[in-house]
Amino acid sequence: MPIFNSKSTMAKSLKGLHLFHYTFSNCSQRVRLALAEKGLSWASHHLDLSKNEHITTEYQAINPKGVVPTLVYDGEVVVESNDILYYLEEKFPQPSLIPDDDAKRTAMEAIIHFSGTAQTSIKVITFDRFFRKIITSSEEDVRFFERYRNNQEVVQFMQDFHENSEAWSLRVSAAVTEVDAVLTRLDKVLTQSHWLSGDEYGLADISWVVNIYRMNSMAYAFDQCPNLASWFDRASTRKAFQEAVVLYQP
Repeated sequence: MPIFNSKSTMAKSLKGLHLFHYTFSNCSQRVRLALAEKGLSWASHHLDLSKNEHITTEYQAINPKGVVPTLVYDGEVVVESNDILYYLEEKFPQPSLIPDDDAKRTAMEAIIHFSGTAQTSIKVITFDRFFRKIITSSEEDVRFFERYRNNQEVVQFMQDFHENSEAWSLRVSAAVTEVDAVLTRLDKVLTQSHWLSGDEYGLADISWVVNIYRMNSMAYAFDQCPNLASWFDRASTRKAFQEAVVLYQP
């Protein structure tokens, strides 16, 4: 079980399902979507990342990396979005979002794994194509992150983004290469099945649809992936997706 040994006594005291999340975080959207598909009630702890509410001392006591989402269920803390999907499936198995067949489940898990490994690349593309237009980064901002974040990877990421030099260009180039390769692989999977999870909609679809939604909003080209485009149309029109992602208000 992917239980995180949080040092927060507050988190350990919580009863029921609690989600620390941000409206526009695709990882947060992933978890909200799973909760909606399972029809689960949960308490919202919305953290506005634009106001740095995720890097307070109180929240970093729950999740030292200062990232969202974090799920707490009866005091158990889970901090990675894909791990949260598996956790929810184990704790609340109905309705099931995994295949019954072992081979199909293994295939589904591989696709979910790719969404995790591609997350950093999707973040790079998001910052380069979207946030670059609306964020004015300064050296002071980087030093702020350095002082208040317990996550050196994030600090270096913001440093590269701010400098917008060769290091950042290399990040962007590598990110596009990785994402294009993964999208091509997903498109091939969808030549054999209706959903990324197999015959039925499931965790792999939940894991990926929020990523494709983000990239679609940035006008990322999917011309080379017609099966993926058709799948996205099916997945993004589901009632749960509309409620948990498109129309969600904290």
